[in-house]
Amino acid sequence: MDFIRIGDHVVHARRDGDVQSPPLVLVNACGTDLRVWERLTRYLAERFHVVRYDLRGHGLSPVAGKVTALQDLTTDLAGLLDQLDTGPAILVGHALGGRIALDLQHRRPDLVTSLVLLATTLRANDAPADPHQLVDHWFSPEFSRQRRDDVAGWQAMLALTPTEAYVAANATLAHSSAEAACHAVRVPTFVLAAEEDRLAPPVAVRELAERIAGARYEVIRHAGHLAPVEQPAAVAAAILSVVDRT
Repeated sequence: MDFIRIGDHVVHARRDGDVQSPPLVLVNACGTDLRVWERLTRYLAERFHVVRYDLRGHGLSPVAGKVTALQDLTTDLAGLLDQLDTGPAILVGHALGGRIALDLQHRRPDLVTSLVLLATTLRANDAPADPHQLVDHWFSPEFSRQRRDDVAGWQAMLALTPTEAYVAANATLAHSSAEAACHAVRVPTFVLAAEEDRLAPPVAVRELAERIAGARYEVIRHAGHLAPVEQPAAVAAAILSVVDRT
């Protein structure tokens, strides 16, 4: 793991795979940390230099400064990639992470070769105001019934996220739209929805896909909002399919 200073704060990051391989960057959803990508990373690290990190106030990245706009989180990601000297990378963003990835392609196109946007919508979704209720919206009913211990573990992760960090991250979505960033996309883009996602329903995700010229759209079956946790093999296959077409 790495702790990397970006301006006046520190970001916790982890790198897997050969650093000489093409860089692929995983950007988290609000309320999660880099551990949600663990199973997915196992499928990707053989082909890519996989970079994942914790947003401000999430995981092991301390709360530092005040996040007032999506651009603040985009600046963090740009600073991380500049510090790691990754060069242009494939960005895989989940929910808020997808919005950060879109904004980075808009502001720093030199850092992006292609986009994979998972459970990402044009506008803020109806996420619970209380972060402790969020886990109830993360998984499909079947996963919640059959994998209760897993759900309890992810609940523990969420409980460790400071409320102020969760609220600030959500507020960046409430006060922004992805319209301009969608129209500015100039790289191959794959938009993924999860079939049983109640936070970012497929119809809302498709709406975003339709705003991006040439974007592909696909639905991951039998998965809720945290599709990389529920269906990592299917998400990995989708990522590899778009990469192999570029």
